[in-house]
Amino acid sequence: VDERIDCQHLPLMLDIESPGNPMQISIDEDENVEPFEKLVWSDKFEQKFRDVVKSKSFQEKLKAALEMIEVNVEEALKMFNGALKKCAADKPLVHVKPLNRARPEADEACALAIPGTSETSSNTPAGESFAGTQPGPTVVRTRAAAANPDGNNKHAKTTSKPAIAPKPAPTARAGPMYENFTLPTGDSAATIGDDVVTTTGEAPEPAALTSVGGELKKTQTDEDFSEVPEDDVYNSEDLSSTQQLDPFQRYLFTRLGSGKLEEEFDKLPKGMKQPHKIGLTQENKRKNRFRALCTCKYRNTTSFYFKYAGNQRDKQYIATQGPRVNTIDDVWWMVWQEGITQILMLANLKEEGKDKCEEYWPASGKSQTYGHVTVRSLEEQQRADYVIRSFVLNALKSERHVTQYHYMAWPDHGAPLAASLVDYWRYVKARTTSTVPLLVHCSAGVGRTGTFIALDIASEKESRGDDVNVNEIVTQLREQRALMVQSEAQYKFLHEVILEAHTSRATRVTVAQFDSIFPDSIDENKENARIDREFQMLKLLGQFSAKPTSSMATMPENLDKNRNTDVLPDDDHLAYLSAYVRGRTQYINAVYLPSFHHRHGFVLTQLPIPNNTLIDFWRLVDGCHVTKIVSLGSDQEQEAVENFCQYWPVTTGEVLTTGPYSITMDASSRLGTFLHTYRLILNSENDDSSREVEVLHYKNWAGEVPSDTSSLLHLVDTVKAKQTDDVTTPIIIQCIDGAAKSGLFAVLCDVISRVTHDDEVDVYLTAREVQRIRPQAVATQTQYRYLYKAAQEYTRHVGVYANSGVR
Repeated sequence: VDERIDCQHLPLMLDIESPGNPMQISIDEDENVEPFEKLVWSDKFEQKFRDVVKSKSFQEKLKAALEMIEVNVEEALKMFNGALKKCAADKPLVHVKPLNRARPEADEACALAIPGTSETSSNTPAGESFAGTQPGPTVVRTRAAAANPDGNNKHAKTTSKPAIAPKPAPTARAGPMYENFTLPTGDSAATIGDDVVTTTGEAPEPAALTSVGGELKKTQTDEDFSEVPEDDVYNSEDLSSTQQLDPFQRYLFTRLGSGKLEEEFDKLPKGMKQPHKIGLTQENKRKNRFRALCTCKYRNTTSFYFKYAGNQRDKQYIATQGPRVNTIDDVWWMVWQEGITQILMLANLKEEGKDKCEEYWPASGKSQTYGHVTVRSLEEQQRADYVIRSFVLNALKSERHVTQYHYMAWPDHGAPLAASLVDYWRYVKARTTSTVPLLVHCSAGVGRTGTFIALDIASEKESRGDDVNVNEIVTQLREQRALMVQSEAQYKFLHEVILEAHTSRATRVTVAQFDSIFPDSIDENKENARIDREFQMLKLLGQFSAKPTSSMATMPENLDKNRNTDVLPDDDHLAYLSAYVRGRTQYINAVYLPSFHHRHGFVLTQLPIPNNTLIDFWRLVDGCHVTKIVSLGSDQEQEAVENFCQYWPVTTGEVLTTGPYSITMDASSRLGTFLHTYRLILNSENDDSSREVEVLHYKNWAGEVPSDTSSLLHLVDTVKAKQTDDVTTPIIIQCIDGAAKSGLFAVLCDVISRVTHDDEVDVYLTAREVQRIRPQAVATQTQYRYLYKAAQEYTRHVGVYANSGVR
């Protein structure tokens, strides 16, 4: 047709097995028309096809399509389809089911010779579905898969490999959040209010990949999630006995365990569904971060072009790509023009060494003029997974305040913890007005952005009692912006995070509300319906959460380094030892946990094992640059525990030596009845360095919980005072197994920090996030009630703590 165009770019819609076998032509597989004939490759048909493509009318339309292909492949494909449709006697040609034929032999050519050229299109793997640079309704499809269910095409070229996402970084969660389970037959529909939500089992269309120049590639937005490993082991437990589930939870659990989300995702709309020629102009093409993504024109803009789209509720959201150097001025003018007061950023500036977004704001305390808008950065507040930045904008002789919420825990290839994203979402929603749109962006502005917007829409609909159909929400988003919720893994994660948001919908309250909800004193030994119901839900979600992968902990050389083989660190959150010692591995039974201010604010670890892991404990202190250690226990426990290890010297001037480390006790003091502090000097032969390390030894914890709350709250305040915003090194929290006491203490620290910083209490979501990393934390109902009891005491004396200057 034209030697400039690879055959893969021509959507001829020819489904071919080989000469003599059934084939068909289709223009639009979505058109509801009847098949007009069954086509068989023959001399008669070949002549008919040649007559069509050689006609003057077709040649004129083809010329226009060839000119357009230099600008936008997807538009060219549309024009070509229209030409073929028009010239084929105005009859839309649709798919015809193939006859049952034997597989073609190896010497049969499974390719089509395009009239007018010697090029052949033979590099299409059987059974796959392809799209142009913009995934859309025009696809090139082979029918070989129908006769070859195994998907093996002996005649396809093997130079192109199917796109497989790379293995995630250690912090990225690649596997599913929940393992499979089954619901009784008849529970595929769940009543939500007065509505019934159902799932369908229709067979999917083959999954679509992108074909560019004959090579298989993923869509060019590099926001793809890693694929779930094929060897995941799924539970088949029955949820029929879990009466705690409400209908919406059962609906989401059912969908997550059905195995049909992949089918649904494959059927989602692909490609541009709205006019988008404004993005194809020479002036605006350079503003697009990815050629495969172009904005739809919903409304007239002023003197600039920028990629954004809303949703069915007018001006609810503005979804955009991460700003580039040449679009920063446009961003701020759009913020000003649209009256935006909140910006949600879901990507980091760099990810895996690649630029994902330009830093489009000035440094804290600085001002910068971007086009017609001057932006002054007031302050930054650091949280574990996000940063809150406050700006003042000046333009047109007026001033406005804008807040940016920068979520940093969502990797490009992977997913954050659902509880972490829900925490961020709740924080933003509590400070959002409905009168102006939210500006939401990641890098490409479709994957993470679409997932977040879909979460918000679903949760709003559910809170109003409306029917929630996740597939319908994503479909509507894709009608307005291509590839929203970009990958199958994101589609699954969307269900997980909606479930997390729904389950925790009433757990976050203000301090004033907390006092009214719990007017009477909470007792960890007495029943409380609200608290106990939350704990039962924690247990239920933990029961169906994917089991941790502890490959490092279970290596033969590391097995004897674990005090309790039921408490093993997950590889994704393992605190690896970076300080080198000959003959020792990088393993220690320790995990990173977020504190209120820092993603790796805490390290939870077990009591060292004498003559085994003592050296590894101090390697952990050295490698993580730790200056504070919290040791939790009691004198009784110390006497009862097997292989107890006193890992620091207790008398002034005493020196403990292990490997290249020497630890000297410099001074000690008593802070109350149960809290002792020890100032140590750590020296290392590896680099001739020395530094101070402080041990906070709490000795009032013999059973499940301490004998009171005030002494532990005193320890929490002491730790908070020492872990200031500018201290980024983690605090080690140590107990016997590195989970039972350490996990509860970490949760309590974050609960109290939220009270002092946000005037809010959320025990459930905080415990949920910690349990996703250390499942054995807060494992008993008594411990969960104790957290509420401690939070109640703190809120009732919040003025006293605030006046102490501890925040």
